[in-house]
Amino acid sequence: MKDSDYPYRSPPMAREWKPGWPPEQLAGDAYAPPGISLLGIVAAVLAISSIGNVTLFPVADAVNPGSPGFILGLSYVCSAAGAIGAQAALLAMVVVWGSGSLWQRLIWKWGMAAVLFLAWGLGFAMTEWSWLQTSQFPPEELVVAILGLPLLSLACQAAPWLFRIYFRWRIERPGEDAAIARTETITIRDFLVGTILVAVTMAAVRLGKPADADETGYWAGWSIGAAAAAGIALLYVIPVLYLTLGIRDTRRGVLGVAALAFFVAATAVATMIGLLRWINAGGGGPNDKELAVMISSLVFGFTATLAGTLWIARAYGYRLVTSRTELHSVQGESPFKDGLQIRPTL
Repeated sequence: MKDSDYPYRSPPMAREWKPGWPPEQLAGDAYAPPGISLLGIVAAVLAISSIGNVTLFPVADAVNPGSPGFILGLSYVCSAAGAIGAQAALLAMVVVWGSGSLWQRLIWKWGMAAVLFLAWGLGFAMTEWSWLQTSQFPPEELVVAILGLPLLSLACQAAPWLFRIYFRWRIERPGEDAAIARTETITIRDFLVGTILVAVTMAAVRLGKPADADETGYWAGWSIGAAAAAGIALLYVIPVLYLTLGIRDTRRGVLGVAALAFFVAATAVATMIGLLRWINAGGGGPNDKELAVMISSLVFGFTATLAGTLWIARAYGYRLVTSRTELHSVQGESPFKDGLQIRPTL
């Protein structure tokens, strides 16, 4: 076994890591200085990306079809919108893989979500203040959207919770056993908090239902939205997490993320172009070039924010860890397998 093949120290075999084990991996171990948590990394990135939340509507209001900078402005607006989607994914990761008890992680999550929403609202008010004063926009529609956000948030967390509970995935700094001990077990209090959260979420969605809305159509709409959020988390967020924190070779991870983003963007562009041509045979709406720019920018904004945050976490020593089996340690094999660090059961 070569040091170059295994550049990261595998997790410890006991509660207290002892220098010199395993000796064949020490030479390649180079982590950034400790002292910044995964929550701190996510919070810093969200604070920076909130600039896009503020500028989203002002830039969208400034660009006009046919103007010289229209394509560039359209690209920026869609990239900022994609970054907002990545913010939701990062907040879900904070709840699932952050340190501390579940209720503390939920407080941090909704506190940061409130700041991001206020940033978006500031940009909206800056652009549409006169419209807000004269608009006949029904306020109940805004209430419906706000009260339904917790449901979409739960949908974003579905896949991460699945991989944490059933596949034993963790985002950890190898060697930090105190943190592992705190986050390894889901307590009864966590189950109670989660049950209450689900109940409150469903009650909020029901409370937001307008009196004249059709019951079946209302719940069908939210079901479709929740299914879409859960699907994106499962089919895109989880693979990006693996490619950024679970692969030993960073270059392979970068190529994997780029290939995944290109495949998703190309598939979405081809599908939407064909669908719009079938629905809107008479013309109108965005042309093929504008549609390609919009979808590609959405995917780029989402991927850059999500993968960029995870690569920053990687630079600070965080890795994707699983503790599925102790067979490898018994047989003397490396705890690394398929890019994942497999921590033996303690």
